[in-house]
Amino acid sequence: MAHRTPVKELWCDATDETSVDFDWSEGYSDRWEVVYPDLDQWDAKQCREWLDDKGYDHDHLGRQNDNYLDGLRELVRERMYESDDYAPVMSYYYALPNLRMSAEQAQASIEDTNCVAVNVKDEYGDWETVLALAGGGMDLSWDICEAYMLLGYLPPLHFCRLPRFSGWKLTAHRAWIIAGCNRSCQVAMAHAKSSLRDLRSVRQTLKSNNAA
Repeated sequence: MAHRTPVKELWCDATDETSVDFDWSEGYSDRWEVVYPDLDQWDAKQCREWLDDKGYDHDHLGRQNDNYLDGLRELVRERMYESDDYAPVMSYYYALPNLRMSAEQAQASIEDTNCVAVNVKDEYGDWETVLALAGGGMDLSWDICEAYMLLGYLPPLHFCRLPRFSGWKLTAHRAWIIAGCNRSCQVAMAHAKSSLRDLRSVRQTLKSNNAA
């Protein structure tokens, strides 16, 4: 299970983010690149679980082999390169401002969501890491909010109206996501109240100018 950072420690950098249109059907390697997880920190259990989940055999490696862990990591890496699991499928992405980890680390962090990390070139030709969807056909707001939180952010306010899926129960994991959305709403309200104060101040200044 990915590490869940306490909500009070999540950054506010992405609370205003929404989708950015992008065509993934062209420009691969020139305008965008697939990112694969950093496996250097994966232990044997994580590797076996990943291979088992995907239906790949690994018994031939032999657990008594001195190079067993290296062999597992290499097998996982090979299977990842063969799959389309890390390719974006919807025609947009979400920005990750001031991302505090590498693209590979980000990909590993969101492994259990329907989101992927992708490298794209910005308007200046520099590479940046963004968040994209690896699936579609339903409201993935839960996954988007979770992915942002796993990457250290409060979720964007735009996705905080979480859908109610039939049969879902309140687990510690979902309660964490809801708490993150609550905090994003509080941050947005604080910003709105600050803007209202500023507008009242501007109006008062302009009114005073009328009397001058």
